[in-house]
Amino acid sequence: MDLPTLARASAGLAECVAGVRLHGTGRVIRMSPGGGETSAPAPPASTTMPITLDGEEIGTVWLERPGPPGPLDELLLDRLALTTWRLLDD
Repeated sequence: MDLPTLARASAGLAECVAGVRLHGTGRVIRMSPGGGETSAPAPPASTTMPITLDGEEIGTVWLERPGPPGPLDELLLDRLALTTWRLLDD
């Protein structure tokens, strides 16, 4: 699995755009719920969570949901951040 695949799966589950930003490289991945990359201007994220490795924040994951966060958004982002960390730690 790679980061675009992970973001794509998260966007599909959340039914909104999901994103990953890695601070060290500046890499940003934004996937739409339809499965493709999105280049549309990013609205403010409805929910964000840091990606932490050895106590240092190395990136951020987020959802771009119109309206208020969904009931499982925090759980989904927790898993997205954890899995991103795991992919980067290998």
